[in-house]
Amino acid sequence: MDDFYKLQDLFNQCLDIQAPDERLRFLESLKQTEFAPLLPQLLALLEADSAQFDDRLKPAKPEEPSATLPRFGPYQADSLLGRGGMGIVYLAHRADGQYTQTVAVHVISTALDPALGPQPLLRERQILAGLKHPGIAQLYDGGVNPDASPYLVMEYVKGEALDAYCRNQKLTIAARIELIRKVCSIVAFAHRNLIIHRDLKPSNILVDEQGEPKLLDFGTARLIEQNAPSTTQPPTEPMLTPRYASPEQLRNRPVATTTDVFALGVMLAELLTGHWPFGDPSSRIAAIRRAVEDIEPTPLEGGITEKHAQECSVSLQKLRHQLGGDIKAIVSKCLESNPERRYNTVEELNEDLRRFLADEPVTARPSNSLYRVQKFLLRHRLPVAAATLALLAIFGIAIYALIQERQARREADRAVTARLAFEQVMMTLGPKSTIADFAKGFKLGLTSKELPPELRVDMLMAAATAAATATDFPGNIAMLEQAAQEAEKTGDNFGQSLALAKLAMSLTQMGKMLESEAAARRALS
Repeated sequence: MDDFYKLQDLFNQCLDIQAPDERLRFLESLKQTEFAPLLPQLLALLEADSAQFDDRLKPAKPEEPSATLPRFGPYQADSLLGRGGMGIVYLAHRADGQYTQTVAVHVISTALDPALGPQPLLRERQILAGLKHPGIAQLYDGGVNPDASPYLVMEYVKGEALDAYCRNQKLTIAARIELIRKVCSIVAFAHRNLIIHRDLKPSNILVDEQGEPKLLDFGTARLIEQNAPSTTQPPTEPMLTPRYASPEQLRNRPVATTTDVFALGVMLAELLTGHWPFGDPSSRIAAIRRAVEDIEPTPLEGGITEKHAQECSVSLQKLRHQLGGDIKAIVSKCLESNPERRYNTVEELNEDLRRFLADEPVTARPSNSLYRVQKFLLRHRLPVAAATLALLAIFGIAIYALIQERQARREADRAVTARLAFEQVMMTLGPKSTIADFAKGFKLGLTSKELPPELRVDMLMAAATAAATATDFPGNIAMLEQAAQEAEKTGDNFGQSLALAKLAMSLTQMGKMLESEAAARRALS
């Protein structure tokens, strides 16, 4: 934290000094003080702030091209493509008449890294020329200008910067991840050839009309030391883009393949969320803090705007849901301040992204049985859904069969009970008994305590029929009304409707039309 406040104070002092010579004297004076270890971080912050430095401390900004554009050996510059802290890029053509070729010429400033002099550059240029990959802009030639600044003649790539392409094409989250995977494959190829890019950023990755990315600008790339397979010493002064630089770059420490993993993580986070994962990229305080502290990135699903969701062809709510879980863990692992906690290689990052898209468990998250089961269900969602429906259908058929079996058993029990009750009634009647006696016997049978409630409904309607046959219409109506009441108590809707329907018919026969209509309405309800 002390370094943070010291660096903030030095940074503000530099900004207060407007005259270039005075600022230069101030910076040179720091080399002999306790603040000397902070000078690399301070220079990186001032570079990011687009401050003006002396040639000895930063790359000189090239002058605006005049009417006569420079020539680089057999190549004649046609127009200015871009400029930055690392130099200037021209669109050029071969002008010696041997053949026609359009190229991009990158003039590299060596002020921040004296190691990129003519001889070291020649060695690294030979290595870069061997990077034959369709995703890497081809190096054609190189040389040194009269002012001793080296230049590289590169393949001219026509396309959009990575972030602009995703935004303009409204790529989905899955499509953006697939595009980053292609970039990972390109960077992994460079790493296998002992090259660390050190300055990966969207403007250095152009996407052509076929949707294929091309990696540009290896002017800041460094060879991995032969005696240390994954690291290389830092330059004398930092050559980087602070927004995508790793903590070890900002602190002028040795870089490794994990340095490029960090930059890929920053780009991935920006493509997924639409914003820089460490806050406001234009904030000077945020830049200073990253140079001296380990800053945690903001949650991946936080701060997403409706506009960015539209650019991802998805609703805001769904986008927030998509950016939780595994992809959040992958980005967090890329952005670890400690390089040892990041993915060891770009291939590991690429594989985890493939696993995420395939709904397989990712290495960025602790694995457990429940997590693996969840991923299995996601990977096989259609077969699992079909199997689930089949099981539900089988289960439903089994339940229906069980209900039918119980219903049949219940009906059989009711039939046996009804037969016994009927036999009991018949035993009370003699050979000269009338229908009226039969109905009366049914009434006596209804008083039995052993008679189930649902059977009482059947007995009441049978007794009502007997009463009607004996022209005992009042008794018929009374027993039908009682049957309807008993059915209602037991929840026998069918029995209740049947009793009310018979009651409506009996009332009609007796000329009681209003009561008949009321009973019929109750039966229909």
